[in-house]
Amino acid sequence: MKNFRLFVEWFIPSQIKSDMKYHIRARQFVIFALIGMIFYIVNMIKWYSMGYENLGLSMMTVLIVNILMLFVFRATGSINIAGNGLMAIINWHFFYLIYLTGGLQSSAISWIVIIPVFAALYFSNRVSVIWSTVSLLGILSFNYLEHQGVSFTSIITSNQQICQANLANSVGPLIAVFFAGCFFNLAMYRAFDGQKDAMANQKETLDQLNAVFDSVTEISESILSTSTILDSSSENMKLRSDEMAQKQQKPHPFPKKPI
Repeated sequence: MKNFRLFVEWFIPSQIKSDMKYHIRARQFVIFALIGMIFYIVNMIKWYSMGYENLGLSMMTVLIVNILMLFVFRATGSINIAGNGLMAIINWHFFYLIYLTGGLQSSAISWIVIIPVFAALYFSNRVSVIWSTVSLLGILSFNYLEHQGVSFTSIITSNQQICQANLANSVGPLIAVFFAGCFFNLAMYRAFDGQKDAMANQKETLDQLNAVFDSVTEISESILSTSTILDSSSENMKLRSDEMAQKQQKPHPFPKKPI
């Protein structure tokens, strides 16, 4: 687990780690991209094994862009650039999947619905609004085309494959949302723990500063007391010196006679 955290931190530019809020978002993005790679690889193998090379190639493209966006983020430190790039390729794949599996009748449309949820959890509300709009426009486009008489014939024809696809497209989004929420909560709890530790360290530092201040105050009072004593001694010495000078200047009562 520690190695995974170090691997995640490697993709996060050092200049944004000082901003806790942005650092949390950055960590969530990297985790989302890394965990997503498992999903992409599994589905790529699935589509190739089922004989649908075009869908397998599409998923491979998603995987490649996903990896590319991780390095783009490491180079630029911009979640908006990397996040929108990743959302774009994911939307492309699922719209392409819907196109090949029956249009609005495809069970894959459930993935389009939850993509804005991923955007909100792992990126920002602005990114979520953008891709919610894209998803809505895509669904409306399919609806318009179907009303215009365009037929979207599914490439999946056997009953067994249809059942498998429906099951995957029904259970898959639920599992994805569940794990997305879990990772989001873990990240938030970790952030709160980090903030708690930072506050504890800050309190400890403040206590140490107060102790130093008290020590400096005591030293200052001691120096002030010593200075007062020295001033008093100096004043006494000055008075004695003045008295001695006056005695020396006073004429002798029996002046010496000249020889």
